[in-house]
Amino acid sequence: MLYATTGDAGKILRITSDGQGPDDNPLPSSDAYSLGRCNPQGIAWDDDGTIYSSEFGQNTWDELNIIEDGSNYGWPTVEGIEEEDGFVDPIQQWRPSDASPSGMAIVHGSIWIANLRGERLREIPLDDPTVSTDLWVGEYGRLRDVVV
Repeated sequence: MLYATTGDAGKILRITSDGQGPDDNPLPSSDAYSLGRCNPQGIAWDDDGTIYSSEFGQNTWDELNIIEDGSNYGWPTVEGIEEEDGFVDPIQQWRPSDASPSGMAIVHGSIWIANLRGERLREIPLDDPTVSTDLWVGEYGRLRDVVV
């Protein structure tokens, strides 16, 4: 399967190599795998198949999300952790002025997120994704991607 993030269109798409939505997509007759996304940037899988996504918010919060098939993450109704019925909250949020996420990768038990604004590499351990460590803050300018 191919996965694509769709800017402010609010989705992560899941398609076959010929560009069609597979029959087992969670939303019938749709390419969409998850909805309510503001501006997903990075996407990565851990060893057990869990999907994570880094995401720009509009003005208030940027996010790290665990992607659940067919779920709605709230955009444009909510941004960040709101505990609103019917929406999935992010596992982490931060102010755009601190770090706007870009590409991401997972290796050696951690999520690694490159950040444009905030100019840092963020490490988030998979065994406690509510905490993070920032590295290289301001040392290399805007970080665009992380590749394993």
